[in-house]
Amino acid sequence: MKLRRFAACVAHTSKLQLGSAGRYCCYAVCVVAVIEFVLLNILILYAVSQFSQSLPSFTSSDGSPSVFNSLQENGLLNNIISSAKSNQLFQRTLQETLERVYIVHEPQQGKGRLGKPVLKDVRARSMKDISFLGLDVSHSREATYIYNRILSRKKFPYQFFIVDIGANDGFLSSNSFNFIQWGWDAVLVDPQGQELQTAWQNIKSYIDRYNQGEQSVELVRAAITERDGSVEFHYSSRGQGAMSHVADAGVPQRLDGEVKLRVSGLTVKTLVAKSKIPKNLGILSIDAEGMGVQIVRQWLDLGFRPAYIILEYLNLGEPEAVLMNRLKMNDYFYLGKRGWNFIFEHQPSPVPAGTASQDV
Repeated sequence: MKLRRFAACVAHTSKLQLGSAGRYCCYAVCVVAVIEFVLLNILILYAVSQFSQSLPSFTSSDGSPSVFNSLQENGLLNNIISSAKSNQLFQRTLQETLERVYIVHEPQQGKGRLGKPVLKDVRARSMKDISFLGLDVSHSREATYIYNRILSRKKFPYQFFIVDIGANDGFLSSNSFNFIQWGWDAVLVDPQGQELQTAWQNIKSYIDRYNQGEQSVELVRAAITERDGSVEFHYSSRGQGAMSHVADAGVPQRLDGEVKLRVSGLTVKTLVAKSKIPKNLGILSIDAEGMGVQIVRQWLDLGFRPAYIILEYLNLGEPEAVLMNRLKMNDYFYLGKRGWNFIFEHQPSPVPAGTASQDV
């Protein structure tokens, strides 16, 4: 009912050009509609929290119950999610709902929302600015957290380029999906062929949208290992394949069993040469189930210094203090934890006056 009144108010205002009082009335109705929307979402979140209590008990990494983990234990829900993923239901739902909503911005004093001159047609009619709503699909809002951090910087001497190791389906809990939406180049790496096929279906409509050759996204089917060649890989259906891992990663055997496969293994050196990855890439995201520390070490040893490193801290393989010290010695500042991830920011020391500058 409120939404119908809001739409009628907007239409009436646009036709009659009401004064300030009329506009404020319309704004008030809009605020009421937004409040109702927020209250509805609060009720939904409460219902989810109550539902989670009825699921099997499961403890997350920080000791608190995790609804996400509990859902992973439910076989029926896993089958539903698997079917939805294979048919790109989540991605298509996003496109047909949230991405159809936009906000119109009226030009102010001859300039658009971004300060650019207003575009006009041959009859001098102004083109209105519009902006679209989006959804951060990363597990714990890592994407928007880093994006806002980048916006707060005065300079960004890196490339808009993200490497996502352990990309899985490229959508659910993905650290790269939103950056691809925002026009970044990307390399997605995963040894699971079906997951990469799903990832391609999820991201292909966002790549180089206007066919200008300004964005490049590559998918690499491989595990990142210490030596090139075939390696044993343990596939787990739990978590839609997200819990799968290389055999020698030091990950305990899963309770629900695993399927052993042979997959291609690449070193970081081979990957960067094959995919032409720049040393000053913007983001390196690693979710490799026990191989993360070894993979980080390879990147650092090759002289790569991404602006940000996102590293899953489960099954690290070495004490946190050792990892923190290694990254600190390579000019990385620890920003904190987001969900199951450590996030580090490259903060190179100032180059002394009179010395040659170095790549970052």
